[in-house]
Amino acid sequence: MILHWAQAITDYLNRNGIIQNDLEIYQFGFVLCISTMMSFGQVILVGIICDILPYTLCYLILFTVLRVHVGGYHCTTYLKCQCTYLMIFLIYMLLRYIDINVWVAFMMYIIASFTIWIYAPVQHPLKPLTRIEKKSFSKKSKLLVVVFGIALYLAHLFDKGLSYTVWYCLLANACLLTYGEVVYVQKNDFKNDHCISL
Repeated sequence: MILHWAQAITDYLNRNGIIQNDLEIYQFGFVLCISTMMSFGQVILVGIICDILPYTLCYLILFTVLRVHVGGYHCTTYLKCQCTYLMIFLIYMLLRYIDINVWVAFMMYIIASFTIWIYAPVQHPLKPLTRIEKKSFSKKSKLLVVVFGIALYLAHLFDKGLSYTVWYCLLANACLLTYGEVVYVQKNDFKNDHCISL
């Protein structure tokens, strides 16, 4: 469906003389835009229904910023990508109502932080990074770990809901990074049908 929409948009722009060259690149860009908007849209809709829109927007910003720099696993189809993205958010929603022991949460934060610090960025096989890009993303990932740690501490003092949001985004990205490391590096799973949107 997403590919069909992207193709239709590309064909329309081509017929009207707006774009003439690099049609595949434009189509790929439209695919990413549509997929990302759908992912954001479904999460925002759930946030509105559950009356936690401010936290939902914070979640989207924090999760996406970290995801872009850290990297990690990407699903093999856009449908799986949409479902997985929603599932990760639904787990966030569920854990909001579970009283997690503060020391357990702290240990999970430490493990997640060290995981990102050591392994980030995990690149997608279809979107390899240059040595300079790897070094840049690695530095930015480490900086984000520090920033998230400070934000987590400050948020814990004033808003437990925001504190939990920061904690979960860090943890979720560490899990995606770890799984991506296993799939891409150890299993050498370089298939050509991976979705590489958010």
